[in-house]
Amino acid sequence: MHAQPMATGNYVSSGHYQSFSTVLTDMIREKANSTGTLALDAALGTGGFTFWRMVEISGDTGTGKTTLALHAVAACQQQGGVAAFFDPEFALDLSYARKLGVDVSSLLFSQPKTAEQTFDTAETLIKSGTVRVLVIDSIAALLPKSHLFAPTTGTDTSALEHSRILADGFCKLRIALRETKCTVIFTNQLRMKQVTATEFEATSIGGRPVANFMATRVRLLHGNDIRCRGRVTGHHCEMSVTKHKDGKSGGRGSTPIIYQSGMALSYETLVTGIRTGLVQRNSSGFYALGHRLGATGIQAKLLLDKKPTLRIMINTKLLNASFVLQRGSENQENQRNN
Repeated sequence: MHAQPMATGNYVSSGHYQSFSTVLTDMIREKANSTGTLALDAALGTGGFTFWRMVEISGDTGTGKTTLALHAVAACQQQGGVAAFFDPEFALDLSYARKLGVDVSSLLFSQPKTAEQTFDTAETLIKSGTVRVLVIDSIAALLPKSHLFAPTTGTDTSALEHSRILADGFCKLRIALRETKCTVIFTNQLRMKQVTATEFEATSIGGRPVANFMATRVRLLHGNDIRCRGRVTGHHCEMSVTKHKDGKSGGRGSTPIIYQSGMALSYETLVTGIRTGLVQRNSSGFYALGHRLGATGIQAKLLLDKKPTLRIMINTKLLNASFVLQRGSENQENQRNN
């Protein structure tokens, strides 16, 4: 594994902002690591992905799976934690990760060749107690060692071997994660499974081991396109919590994704803050928690982009407020009625 020296959370922000450690403790209440997006933190009902759990983020190509995982990594680092990213797909664009706020110099980064190597390295990292968020991108790319020199892709034997390797690896990680503050996030693709002679449904790759071992499962859908001057510049990422052992299943959230820029995190903070009254707007500009954000909405957004600590503090207040929890309960009740 290739790793860079890392900072382990001694950073304290300047000015009037409180320390990252204080923000972290208040925000997650010693329960969870933030997903990076306020909409999903609220939809989960736990303020993020809970400790010592495995999480699956699935969806079609281009829905934002890796983007969401990178935002979770950036949120972990901004709160003083250490994050790791395993890239068995050999596809991560580090320049894109930087744009999303990831500190690449302190990121533990590896490109393992086999599934066994991936799980062994992940187990070692988790047991060390230094990592708060570990991303494995993706389950579909976890190739059993036996397939390296004797490819059997597409056969029943291949699928069974892949499923067995996943089950063994998940067992190892579940034991290693016990009583830690680490969350392991897997991204996963979808495939079409034949249900009847004429009907197909989308299902995650990995079979029963994925369904059984993942404590939290989030499905991403491609929502409406975002257009600027006639060009498609992004889309709305629709997030559905299909399983969540520690919170509420069935929660939903939506956030804009701007291509080559990532999720519009400051935008969703401002919109939610204005709607709930936490962000005040008057003739002189926008204010929140005693800080002036800017004279216009664009200036306020740019300030929050530059000051992620302040954005985290605002999100903390929003997540702890009753109206955010009520919103999640209303969404769940609406789904039951429908």
